[in-house]
Amino acid sequence: MNHYDIVTRVFAKLGNEKQLHEYHDCVFKMLGIVIDFISADGVSLKLSKGRHFNPLCDCLRHSVNGRELCRLQDGAAADNARLSKQVQIYTCYAGLVDIVVPLFSGNGVYLGCLTSGQFHIKDQPGPGRETFRKLAEKTGLDEQQLINHSSHTVELTTTQMEGLIDYLQLMGALVVSTHHNLMYMESVNTPDKIQLIRNYIHDNYSKPLTVESVAKKFFFTANYFSRMFHQTLGVGFNVYLSCFRVDKAKEMLRETDLAVGEVAFLCGFGSLSQFNRVFRNISGCSPREFRKKIS
Repeated sequence: MNHYDIVTRVFAKLGNEKQLHEYHDCVFKMLGIVIDFISADGVSLKLSKGRHFNPLCDCLRHSVNGRELCRLQDGAAADNARLSKQVQIYTCYAGLVDIVVPLFSGNGVYLGCLTSGQFHIKDQPGPGRETFRKLAEKTGLDEQQLINHSSHTVELTTTQMEGLIDYLQLMGALVVSTHHNLMYMESVNTPDKIQLIRNYIHDNYSKPLTVESVAKKFFFTANYFSRMFHQTLGVGFNVYLSCFRVDKAKEMLRETDLAVGEVAFLCGFGSLSQFNRVFRNISGCSPREFRKKIS
């Protein structure tokens, strides 16, 4: 797989990250504005799923000329953010305030930018009648209709705008981290992925582990994860985990004086009855019987 294919797959997976969509929804509930991530190639994740746009912005983007003006201005703002490596705050051609936060990988590669906006700043003059007259001429839309749409624009205080920028930067750290992990997992081959998963199990066997939670940790669907794991190791995830936990339990029973219940807890079993059942199925005897034999 070449680098472009990897980047394309990573971007698609990034768009499925539930947490990013939840971040967007939180901001909309708090402030009534939208957030999006635009890749270095100019492709949108569509975190808003086309909903919640400012009515004026939505109206403009549904006209041919308005959509082209938006595209050109969005592209120029993203370029300015990329080249300056600084947050861009600007007023668009329709008089709406927009924010662009550029994101870079650890080695300085531009990944894209987080965008938000389509608002007015409270106590600062908004667009006047002349702005809407020119806007109507440029787009072929009705001037009064544009004014009516603009009246629904959200107003933020300067402090709220500063808080929004802080939020976007925190969200950006999540995007960069997730992007890095996805790029790594897409770049390594299957045996290496399985070894990473095995290492994770060995380091975390005492914690609650499920197919779903471990698959998510490594950015797989549960079904794909289960199939890949079984095809590579010849056993399913749950069997592998149970055998590893029992091996660790045997070490503790052999080398410590810990009670059987404590061993069960330290090896990640949810209850003593589960521990006894799994241990017997794998070893042919109970934990107590095993300790008695070796003593």
